[in-house]
Amino acid sequence: MNFLFRSVLQLSVCGLICVLQYGCAFGTREVLLKNSDLKERKTAAEDSSRIIVFKDLSDNRQDANIGHVQNAYGIHTADVVAKNSVPEWVNKEIVLQLKNKGFTVVPGDTPLVMHRLKLTGEILKVYTTAYFSYVGEVTVEASFSDSSRTLLTKKYTGHCKPGSNWAASSEMFGETLGKALHETATQIANDADSLLRVAASSTVSAPPDTARPAGSEKIPSAVGTSIVAQGSSAIKDTAPSKFSGKCPNKDNGTVILRGKRDPSVLKEKFTAACSEARLLYNDRVELNRYLGGQVCIHVSIAPDGKVGDIQIVNNTLKDTPVEDKLLGDFSKISFSKYSADSAGTEALFTANFNPSGHDSGKIALAVILGLVSLVTMIITLNNINSFHY
Repeated sequence: MNFLFRSVLQLSVCGLICVLQYGCAFGTREVLLKNSDLKERKTAAEDSSRIIVFKDLSDNRQDANIGHVQNAYGIHTADVVAKNSVPEWVNKEIVLQLKNKGFTVVPGDTPLVMHRLKLTGEILKVYTTAYFSYVGEVTVEASFSDSSRTLLTKKYTGHCKPGSNWAASSEMFGETLGKALHETATQIANDADSLLRVAASSTVSAPPDTARPAGSEKIPSAVGTSIVAQGSSAIKDTAPSKFSGKCPNKDNGTVILRGKRDPSVLKEKFTAACSEARLLYNDRVELNRYLGGQVCIHVSIAPDGKVGDIQIVNNTLKDTPVEDKLLGDFSKISFSKYSADSAGTEALFTANFNPSGHDSGKIALAVILGLVSLVTMIITLNNINSFHY
């Protein structure tokens, strides 16, 4: 009888340990996708002179599911699916944000006239998962045109990391995607607003960020163009490809093209400026398993130490959130004044992003968790065996 009781107790303990470690990782999560509630924020009044023709974005996602659940070892154990229509949810949010920007949105078959924009495009990705934290992404490609030509075609990505993962709940998956979509739709509405302003001033050939006033904190997400830090009034494309052949291949590699500043100081500053972008990249890999590549940045430094023109001159990563983060953080770098560097310094810096490093971290964690579980089980079973009934 004691043997039977001991055996049942041992099996129960083993089962309990397994449930505690894996129990929340199974079972399909069904998510009700919700749009922003305009009643909870100030809504700009619609202006009849600000009309945009909107044709619903087509659904071109490669994965019909909207996410996956993973266990403590990072293994895909269940799917996350939508209860309602993903395309309808995305299109409704874009319309809401356009209206919130003061646009009157009309159907896609409405004829175009002067100073009227048309927005078309496709949904490329809607995906979420959770490891230590929830992460989500909504990516669309949108194209703005007027009555004669295409003004802008661009990928818009909203990335969200709202909080820690305790139970991989449907509600949190939905909240994560909702915030990511809100970011995406807001970016689209902001560019629509800038394009309309440019079109109204008869300079429709300029990119939307050119219309931003001096002192704007917005960093453009168009990769391959340059940005001017410290509140410049213009954004210029300076054919950065002329630098691409000089980019160092080594991670954190720094090359000085011109100037007298210490390369080691530049490397230290540039490497530190990449730290948050690398953390963001780790989150992005959760959503894009094979995401990886190299980003080479050209930086101009004035004699007074202020960072001026910043350009992404070579880019195989091709991930807008990480690229935007790099550009934004590099624009905040400052150096000490160096009078000997009278002509200023130009430098190239390369940051490599490798998914294998992220996978290695997960493997190491999985091994540690496995050993902890094994040791816990052995100690518990040993205590059961030594217990006197």
